[in-house]
Amino acid sequence: MGKDKLTEIASHHDKWVRTVEGFGVGYYAEDIVQEMYMTLVRTNSIDKAFRDGKLYVGFIYICLRNACVNYNVKKSRVQKVDIDETNVTRDDIILEGRTTEQKIEFEELSNEIRETLRNEHWYYEKVYDIYTSPDAPSYRQMARDTTISFMTIYGDMKKIKHLIKSNKKFETKWKKNQE
Repeated sequence: MGKDKLTEIASHHDKWVRTVEGFGVGYYAEDIVQEMYMTLVRTNSIDKAFRDGKLYVGFIYICLRNACVNYNVKKSRVQKVDIDETNVTRDDIILEGRTTEQKIEFEELSNEIRETLRNEHWYYEKVYDIYTSPDAPSYRQMARDTTISFMTIYGDMKKIKHLIKSNKKFETKWKKNQE
């Protein structure tokens, strides 16, 4: 019997969504209506939505309003920060919690990697610098921005990674830095 009543409530779904949109929650309206359905089932309140066998729209309206209020309370507790406003780099994340000595070793390792790549070909160093920058683009984005083909960039990054991994000096320093 509860499923029949829930089906009756859900048959007015578009009406409920328009009502919630009127509360000013934008594109979350659909989610809030779904949340209301789950709340009715979870709290066994489906029967309260009916009076004399007919759907009591006022009860549903109150449930929707309460769901919107709950959403707005939760939303106000979360502080959103635009990612463009942060100045955190990959190196900051890697070096977080490290000692000054470890940070210096990491910087020396980065410089040695760049020097090795520069000695191999200046282009490798430039590609590595772009790819390890804080706002590093994807390979596809790099290809669009530079008119260098995606496959060339992919192949070059593969060579760069191989150069770094094949150098035993970097491997031992990297392992030491990871501890």
